[in-house]
Amino acid sequence: MSVIKLLSLLNILLFVITILLTKRKKNQFFILYIILSFPFLSIPVIYGLNGFVFLTIIYLVFFYKDDISDHQKYFLHQILFKFFLFFSFLGIIFSDFSFNSNNVFDFLDFFSIFIFSSLLISECIRNKSFIIKIFYSFITILVFSFLFLYLQVIWGLEITFSLVQNPNIISSDGLRYPSFFSDPQVYGQYLSVLIFICLLLFEIQKKYTIFYLILIISCLISLFLSGSRGSLLGFIIGYFFLIFFSKRYKRILLFIFSLFFLVIFYVFQNSFIIFNRSTSIDEAYVFRNNIWNSALQIFYKHPFLGIGLGNYSNYVNKFYPDQYWLRDHEFITFDHPESGYLKLLTETGLFGILLIMFLFIVPIERVFFKTGIHFTFENKYLISSVISFFISFYSIYTLGDVRMKILLTCIVSILFVLNNKPISNNTFRLLNSRYKN
Repeated sequence: MSVIKLLSLLNILLFVITILLTKRKKNQFFILYIILSFPFLSIPVIYGLNGFVFLTIIYLVFFYKDDISDHQKYFLHQILFKFFLFFSFLGIIFSDFSFNSNNVFDFLDFFSIFIFSSLLISECIRNKSFIIKIFYSFITILVFSFLFLYLQVIWGLEITFSLVQNPNIISSDGLRYPSFFSDPQVYGQYLSVLIFICLLLFEIQKKYTIFYLILIISCLISLFLSGSRGSLLGFIIGYFFLIFFSKRYKRILLFIFSLFFLVIFYVFQNSFIIFNRSTSIDEAYVFRNNIWNSALQIFYKHPFLGIGLGNYSNYVNKFYPDQYWLRDHEFITFDHPESGYLKLLTETGLFGILLIMFLFIVPIERVFFKTGIHFTFENKYLISSVISFFISFYSIYTLGDVRMKILLTCIVSILFVLNNKPISNNTFRLLNSRYKN
């Protein structure tokens, strides 16, 4: 057994021991433990099940207690997710590659996310100060990712939690650093989403301004080291959204902040692979465009239910055998069509992708319905995170890593909770002060 799998098993054992001993509410403990054990969640443990699915099954069987009184408060969320699981299951049944390991594991991932999101929304509705604890937990893991990245830069990419090296890490341009993720593009998107949470906490925690400023700078440097151009574009557009909907004095501060970093990174741009990629954006587009057209042809043949979750690699291996990586003299079939949207469209069809998009759109629509364009400041940062994800998702399917599913689930669920009922504009400051007290 590898050391990485052993660490994942120890993480599960630690969960069982600590949840039996803890005096905290079980649901809250489970949610926070999932976030704090982020690095180990995607590692296959037993029979190919990853750590997150395994922990969720253990919790669901032995510790979960349902509170039916809360269901009406997030009824729409549950209905959308249940319909997505239902149509995804139908897609697997009627696919040419039904019930193989890929689609079973993908389905279990989404089912576990459904359980996790239901618990998260329920706990946040009961106790909104729990939201701050969730963000603090993400900040803790973000700091760990920086330390892990630092070790990789100093001692090499042999320091990893990945069982197989991703082909995006080593290229003719140089090294792209993934931290504890397996793919540097996933790490880039993780950073481009979490940087807005850092900006949110930077605003509400005046005593720790320097700490969060260091985190924001570290996020940007790490994003550059990941070499993910799509994630950088997502961050820039999310940041412009933030500037546009901020008050005048904040717009000026954010603009000055932008100019400062533009000057700094213009001077040091040769030090970062993201600015020195040998493949131009036009060349990358031509390469992806061929794959996108093939994906659209797959969709046209399977428009409603798709080819089944997790079946893209099986399908192209049979019908489009030219889609592969060559690594160490081994042919590895593509597992996504170089676009997150097309991956969902081909595998889950129109029904699946529309339901997934509605899970994102409904809480954002509630923000606009509630406040128009006069966003509360917490909504601005959370929506900026979602925008950053939407933009970068066009060029990479990051939801293949269960940790990105968890991160986005937390952000969208919190958006849902904050706009479920009328809340004062100072919600986050009040929640923050309660938590500290």
